[in-house]
Amino acid sequence: MRPSALAAAFLASAALLLPGCAPPDEPVLGSDGGGSPDAPALDAGPPPELDAGHDAPPDAPPADPLGLDCERDDAHRYACCVLDEVNAFRAETDPGLAPYVADPSLATVAFDYAAYMAESRVFAHSADGRSFGDRLDAYGVAWASAGENLQRNTLPGWREACTETVWGAGGWARSRSGHREAMLGQDAGGSPRNWTHAGAGVARRGSEWYVAMYFVRY
Repeated sequence: MRPSALAAAFLASAALLLPGCAPPDEPVLGSDGGGSPDAPALDAGPPPELDAGHDAPPDAPPADPLGLDCERDDAHRYACCVLDEVNAFRAETDPGLAPYVADPSLATVAFDYAAYMAESRVFAHSADGRSFGDRLDAYGVAWASAGENLQRNTLPGWREACTETVWGAGGWARSRSGHREAMLGQDAGGSPRNWTHAGAGVARRGSEWYVAMYFVRY
């Protein structure tokens, strides 16, 4: 575990897993908000779970070829760092887990949704009025099972913000609301979902970083 030395910064996290048979915003598992007891919880929605095969629509937007360009800017460095740290967490927690495969399609969805949250300053799983399953469908992601983690913080630099997102006091590894399980490819109750691919996206507005990450089994 990597402790944080930046406890004064604002941090909040949210995890979402949706079942295919449930309405988009129906709570199935977990609780509102997320983050750690030391961080204020924001209404980013409860963590349900989603297991329903979806085919890519013919008019879906193409994946951004720069979605995995880790040197494009600080937001991309942060996003690539998050994937690396999530995979490090998986290896540390269970050495038998394979690392998530970096997926440019998922990174595209994540970057666009992080940008939407930053622009609107609404930190929620349905900030744009859609479930994350709807967003994956709209971008042509032919998922069979999927999950979403969100985080927001005000740390000054991308590297420390990345470390805090995964390992810190308000980070996913310490979460009791489904974030930790999502990183391990599990639902909030600890049942395996066997997700294999992941993509993170980051946006910044003023002093606030917004992070979205998707986990998928095709």
